[in-house]
Amino acid sequence: MVLAFGASACADEPSADLEPDGPLFAIADLESKADGATGNEIRVRAGNMTLGLTVRAKAEHAGPNGSQIVIQGRASRNLASVFTWVPDDAFGEARIVSARKFEIVLDETYEINSILSGSPLYLDLEANSGTNRRVTARIVVEPRFARFEGSRLLWVRDAVLPVYVRDGRTNLRYRGLATTTSAPTTFSVYTDDDSDPVVRPVDTTTFELDWTYDGLSLAMTPSIDRVFFSAGWGSAPVAPRVEQKSALLTPTVVKIAMTAGDPYETLVLSPTCDEAVRSCVILQNGADDLGACGTYRDVSVCVAAGPVCGDDSADLELFQVEAPELAAEVAAFNDACPSGGSWCNVSNLNMFRLPACLEGTPDIAGLVAMLSNMREYSGDRDGWNGAVVTRDAVLSGGIFSSARDAAEVLLGTLDAWTGSLDPQYWSGSFEVPCHNCHQWQSFTVIYYPSVGRLVALLGEYGWDS
Repeated sequence: MVLAFGASACADEPSADLEPDGPLFAIADLESKADGATGNEIRVRAGNMTLGLTVRAKAEHAGPNGSQIVIQGRASRNLASVFTWVPDDAFGEARIVSARKFEIVLDETYEINSILSGSPLYLDLEANSGTNRRVTARIVVEPRFARFEGSRLLWVRDAVLPVYVRDGRTNLRYRGLATTTSAPTTFSVYTDDDSDPVVRPVDTTTFELDWTYDGLSLAMTPSIDRVFFSAGWGSAPVAPRVEQKSALLTPTVVKIAMTAGDPYETLVLSPTCDEAVRSCVILQNGADDLGACGTYRDVSVCVAAGPVCGDDSADLELFQVEAPELAAEVAAFNDACPSGGSWCNVSNLNMFRLPACLEGTPDIAGLVAMLSNMREYSGDRDGWNGAVVTRDAVLSGGIFSSARDAAEVLLGTLDAWTGSLDPQYWSGSFEVPCHNCHQWQSFTVIYYPSVGRLVALLGEYGWDS
């Protein structure tokens, strides 16, 4: 967020660029090569300026806010100023370090995450002499593996791509891909700083590796840290055969587009929903993981445009959604209940999604009826004395009434997780036998129609006679 001004030219750096002028607009990109080394610099020429950026940026724990990324660059003309921005706002910091050399610094989490997740970074360069002194570049940076060492029986894609995985918060994962030559008995990916990704098998020889931004940032910094891949074949009593590979994970400049004209005519383009991406999202039928449909940026544009539906309406079904991170929120509520949860607790919380494309909006009573046919909720369902209720009624009665403050935190977390503020509520309960006490089993359902999410909570509450 600093506009930097350069000093006079050094004796060994001529003041003029003697190369012939390039086109008004030009693009240079870095081809992805598995397990392959790339050049140290990516270059592009437009107008009377050549821009070169170091392919592998530096990532260090050097910034005032934690991780910091530094991209080094040079120009073919002496520089008067450099400036980085995103549409309508300054972004990051660009500073001149010699007559023709400069560096771009990103040292805020939101800056680094925004750029690595696919948002382009714009760079203005102004020469200190000549005609047509200004050029503008659009820079694309992504995390990539580099400098591989180890077994050829493990192949690792160099690109770690940002993908859209709905979680109600960031909806973003950084996804790597690894394969083995034959099906291993074990496969793991680990680091030295507790930033291991979540590893998920795609098939017997292919594995996806998912990082959140925080995990990715730890894995990238400092730049000398390596990510390790290990595959094992065989089992006891024979010692398994183990093959390993390692690589650096670095922020990598993969594309530069540059213009000597108006950047808003050729570089600053409003993102649009690509029809192929939209069609893919339709085929996922409301699934949370849309990584198969394109990058995070491509998919989020389509999702943000509203419900993505095909020509045919889907049948009404309930698909369970994994939400292990909500277990801590349930535990916190139970801890806040009187007597440590003895007379008030949530014993079970499950989340479900509806198909994305339905003819009409289901009512909550019908969805409760579908839930009641599931084994874990059936119980004594004829005894449920349930009805559609308000949020205040949910908080004032049943399992939530004796720990209302904690209940409001739990329900607020569910609202945030689903990304919706239009919930509907249904609550029912029935009394269960209890010696010298009154005890009730409670079933509460929260429905978020605008996002097609359903939360079912089982619990108990009671008191001494």
